[in-house]
Amino acid sequence: MDHELLKKKFLQCKELSSLSETAMARLWWRGSCVEYDADTDIYAEGMLMDNTFCLLLSGAVVVTANGQLLGQIPTGHLFGEVAYFSANRTRTATVRVVDGPAKVMMFRVTPEELQSANFAAIESLLNNLAWEKRQSDAQNRQPLNR
Repeated sequence: MDHELLKKKFLQCKELSSLSETAMARLWWRGSCVEYDADTDIYAEGMLMDNTFCLLLSGAVVVTANGQLLGQIPTGHLFGEVAYFSANRTRTATVRVVDGPAKVMMFRVTPEELQSANFAAIESLLNNLAWEKRQSDAQNRQPLNR
């Protein structure tokens, strides 16, 4: 993907809009563009975290957990951050490309770096996103009261 187009998509990510220019720059330099074919798992449920999370640039990816479809990740949204905050630092869901190729900007940040002062704003943002996703997943999995 062209560098300018990649940068434009990165800057248009609404989830990152609360970050300062400095925090955005730190994250930008940790990213690389990766392409995945259809029917490829980007992350697999139960696998140890590989110190990455992603921004979906194009393509269609779905999230499943325990064999249940949780939803589709919209283009321009982050995913993969929940593992940073899970008890065993394992992937809590599978993220699979269903309409490919899918392009992502993959960010590589260790948990130790994320807890440092340089990444405090990014850690806070990812923690909030992970919490929101856990809450949404819990609501989607609750049986209906009739």
